[in-house]
Order: sequence, then C-alpha cells, then structure tokens
Amino acid sequence: MPPASPRSSYHGKNLYQNHPRADSIDTLALTPQDEEECMIHVPDFSTFNYMTVDEASKQHKTKNGNLNMAYKCFDAYAKLGDLKAKYFKAYYISHNYAEIHLSQEEREKIAAELFKEVADANDENPESQLRYGNCLYKGQGVPLSIEEAVKYFVKAADNGQVIGMYNAASLYFTGGIIKQDKKLGEYYMKLAAYKQHQPAIEFCKKYNIPL
Repeated sequence: MPPASPRSSYHGKNLYQNHPRADSIDTLALTPQDEEECMIHVPDFSTFNYMTVDEASKQHKTKNGNLNMAYKCFDAYAKLGDLKAKYFKAYYISHNYAEIHLSQEEREKIAAELFKEVADANDENPESQLRYGNCLYKGQGVPLSIEEAVKYFVKAADNGQVIGMYNAASLYFTGGIIKQDKKLGEYYMKLAAYKQHQPAIEFCKKYNIPL
C-alpha cells in the first residue's frame, strides 16, 4: 500500500505552521530583489533555431554562413560554461564580428579573458593557448608580458599547435626579448617544420638547422 501523501497526513493542517522552523522563516524571507537575484535565466534557444555549438561552428566555416545566428549560439552556450562556445565568442568579438557597439579596448579585454579561461581549463584547447599568448605578446586586453606569452606559446606547442611551436621557437632561438635558448628554439622549430609549416622550414634553412 503506498504511503499517504503529505497533504492527507496533515488532514488539512497548515503546512507552514507545522514546519519545524516556522518561527524563523519570516526572518529569512527573500525580498523581491533577492528573488530576482536567485532566479536563473535560461537562454532563449529559439533565437538561433536551437542550433548546437558544433552546428554553429560549421556555420562559421561555411561560405556565406549565418554568422549572426552562430554568434547568438556561441554567446548562449558560453554563458552556460561551454569552452568551445567561449573560444568562438572570444574569436568573434576580437575579429569585430560581434559586439561592435563596444570600444576596441573593451572587446580586447573581453576576448582576452575568454581566451585565458579556455586556455587554462585544460590542454585540449591549444588554439586558445596560442591566442591568449598573442594577447600577452601584443598587450591586447591584458598588460604586455613577453615572458607570460612564451609560457602560453609553449603550452600550445606542447599540445600540437604548429603556430605555437613557431612562435616559441622564434623567441627562444633569437633571444633578446627573453633569455636565449637556441637548443629549445631549434627543438620547437623542427617540430613545426616536420608538420610542413613553410615559415619554419625556411627558418631552418636560413639558420642552418638540420632537418
């Protein structure tokens, strides 16, 4: 026999009066402002035709793709914590595809924050590590820091990103800006060359780095 429902077990008694902490509930009541702060606001997925992040990324890569709708998708999923969506949101903002009402300084700051968040999340997003390294190298959205930029170029390189390899190699090999380390520079430049990166191949020829 199923248990009696809470409604029937109270035989009409006021649930509020029977609450063990009824005396304190009034003091904990939420104000209208508190209620608004605690309410969640789920994105309106209909504004981008219920597109997934993967589908939006295909729109991005397709000639004459609907970039406006794709950005709405990236923006919505970025707010829900999706790392791929955050990357594309940062990309769109940094390339003036979206949020063009913001100043360049504001766009660069937002993009840098998003690229860093994705870059630091794990090692599965080397493109974000590369792009945040570029933000640091150029001082876009963050204070210029070559030393920090190299760290992110190396992260990207170690995760297979060929431009990260080239950038890290260039800085280590030539020195000047950072402490020179030709051995490390050659290592990363060779990695890039082995991936058939033409500028890396030309660099190796120029500086007699054997392949």
